[in-house]
Amino acid sequence: MINLHPSLLPKYPGLDTYARTLDAGDASFGSSVHYVTEQLDDGPLIAQVALPVVPGDTPESLAARLRPMEQALLVATLELIAGGRLALGPNGVEFDGRLLSDPLQMDTDRRFAGL
Repeated sequence: MINLHPSLLPKYPGLDTYARTLDAGDASFGSSVHYVTEQLDDGPLIAQVALPVVPGDTPESLAARLRPMEQALLVATLELIAGGRLALGPNGVEFDGRLLSDPLQMDTDRRFAGL
């Protein structure tokens, strides 16, 4: 089972992620896809997408800008899993049979960097 979470995990597990991003003065925010474990938003990271925080952003504007990107992130991740390219192996997330040291990163063109 996988989960889509609106933050750049491991930052901000749980609720109110947009407000927490703004309160912390972060320069970027985003979304993460991870495998589900018993711990809240703590499973192995699969993929992420990041966007800049811009002056005047609100929790609502962050959510509105992120929503299309996180939908693309989820669909692209599911396609890789369904195609057998991504899997949870015994030591972590594997892509094409190799252990990932970092989550896949989707760019603003909705492509995974380096693929």
